[in-house]
Amino acid sequence: LPASHRKPVRTSEGYDGNIFSIATFPDGKRIATATADKTISIWRLEDGAEMMKWVLKQYAYALVLLDDGKHVVSAERLQMVWMKVVLMKTISK
Repeated sequence: LPASHRKPVRTSEGYDGNIFSIATFPDGKRIATATADKTISIWRLEDGAEMMKWVLKQYAYALVLLDDGKHVVSAERLQMVWMKVVLMKTISK
C-alpha cells in the first residue's frame, strides 16, 4: 500500500475485544461488525457512533451486507468448516 493509505482514518475506542468480521456498507458511510461479545453492530464512520446493535446467542464469525445495503447476514461456526446462516436483519437507514 502507498504510505498515504497506511495511517488509520479513525480509531474507535471503547471496545477492546476481538472483532471477527467487518463489512462496509455500499454507501461507504457505515460499517457492520461481528464481535466476541456476541453482538453485531452498525457504526457510523463520520463520528464513530453505534447506530444499531443485535445481541446474539452464538458468536457470529462472518457477516456480509447485501448489495442493497438494507440487509446483513451473519453465520456461526458449527464445525471447523461448516457455517450456517443465523441472522438476516433488515437495516433502516
